[in-house]
Amino acid sequence: HPRNAIGWLFCAVATVFALSAYADEFVTRGLFTGSMTFVLPLAWLQSWLFVLALEAIPLVLLLFPDGRPPSRRWRHLVWAIGGFTLLAVLGFILSPDGLEAPEGFLLDNPTAIEPLARLSGAFLTVGGIGSLAAAVAALTALVLRFRRSSGDERQQIRWLAYVGLAALLVMIGSFATQGNVVVNNTFFFLFFLVLALGIPAATGIAILKHRLYDIDLVIRKTIVYAALAAFVTVVYVGIVVGVGAAVGSRGNTILSAAAAAIVALAFQP
Repeated sequence: HPRNAIGWLFCAVATVFALSAYADEFVTRGLFTGSMTFVLPLAWLQSWLFVLALEAIPLVLLLFPDGRPPSRRWRHLVWAIGGFTLLAVLGFILSPDGLEAPEGFLLDNPTAIEPLARLSGAFLTVGGIGSLAAAVAALTALVLRFRRSSGDERQQIRWLAYVGLAALLVMIGSFATQGNVVVNNTFFFLFFLVLALGIPAATGIAILKHRLYDIDLVIRKTIVYAALAAFVTVVYVGIVVGVGAAVGSRGNTILSAAAAAIVALAFQP
């Protein structure tokens, strides 16, 4: 759909991520092998390129699903997002801080201007806070669009809302498991996985209207499996930890087997 701006945004994000990954690997290889050709330009490019990918997310929310803002007055937000993006990029370009490099290596920013250090910090602050506010505004626009919509458009927005809710729940799980590094890292990985795969999938379904009305089935299955996972976890932890603590044998294999058996029997029907 060449007239839909969302497709072009996704193409831009993919290109930015590809260039960023290539630059990162090229710079790392060059630093460790001593071959410095193109290392500094690519490290400089990588220092601000990611901003473009991040700023595309609120634009997707604002333009979803038809590639246009909800109304003419929301067009000002498109320009605001572009302005905050430009400020953030200029902040990184002028920053006197060194470029990102592997541990043990230092790379100076070739476009840094020391007398403009405060201006660079101001650009980064205004660009960051403004981008965050613009993202909230874009999400608000999506909610308002959903409230006013009906039929196909409402179903289209529900797909994206489903992905957003899933990402929010995973993020909450990440915050709730700060004490366990392995589980926390798993939640953190799932959060980016949901965003990286869920948003393009939901948007693709919405734009192409392929299996558009399957969202109700997806939501029902999600609730069933989430309830199943929660029940299994609660019962297992309750038996192994609770009963185990009562008998003074928290690591007993028999208790683990009993918990697994109870869970299996409970859900066998």
